[in-house]
Amino acid sequence: MLKGEHVRISRRWAERRYSQMIYFNGESDGGHFAALERPQVLVNDIRATFARLV
Repeated sequence: MLKGEHVRISRRWAERRYSQMIYFNGESDGGHFAALERPQVLVNDIRATFARLV
């Protein structure tokens, strides 16, 4: 669970909910505004997602 978050989304739940999910990454830290707190992690996740589409 991310520090500061109340809900943890499991990969198993996400795969059942989103049948065409191409990337899943649960971060170990960061709060509600993780993209602002750790922008390089966001950039790496975006790159990893689109790398699978090429």
